[in-house]
Amino acid sequence: MVLRYLQKQNLQMLPVNDPKRFLLAGAHPENGTRDEFVRFCRQIHENSRDMHIIADMNKRPLTQLEKIGCCEGGVRCRLEELPFAPHSFDFIFADYTTDYFNDQQLARFASRSSEVLTKNGLMMCYIASPLFPLLDNMRKLISYGVMTHERGLNSFLQLTCPYLKTTLITEVTNGGFCKDSLVVLSPYNSIYSENTGLYAVKHLV
Repeated sequence: MVLRYLQKQNLQMLPVNDPKRFLLAGAHPENGTRDEFVRFCRQIHENSRDMHIIADMNKRPLTQLEKIGCCEGGVRCRLEELPFAPHSFDFIFADYTTDYFNDQQLARFASRSSEVLTKNGLMMCYIASPLFPLLDNMRKLISYGVMTHERGLNSFLQLTCPYLKTTLITEVTNGGFCKDSLVVLSPYNSIYSENTGLYAVKHLV
């Protein structure tokens, strides 16, 4: 439903005969994110010339990609740097990746994304918005030894809006003290309208 909503603004968003370039920014090697990324991209756009790239700063998520059909391979890099040429990708997906960025890294990631996206490209970010971000970050550090930088939705938008406009926000789940959201961003010169209000959709397609 998210993509259908956006296609009303851009009828040429997913033309079948036009190859598209997809980037997954950050992936855990064991939670199925990589497989879902490739499967979803082929569900929304089946073209043999499509390109699927996975980028991560760690080596493990970039191994054995041919087993999930990601034959284009992976790129090992700091995600906030995104070492790609301008206008390299039509879609960038970040599956809770930004929850591990500090404020400076998130701003840099948004800045670089605005450069590597095509004019009407889209970045789709799943983010966790706990009611008490500081306490939740401390809990995860103590429980899992992982430093996170979960932040409220408004803080996320403040850090990204200098570089990308908010095209759509939708609540994905709402359990307990944490609300997950999907935020869709696009370059300021794209044809998509800016929308910072909550759009009540539950599915991507």
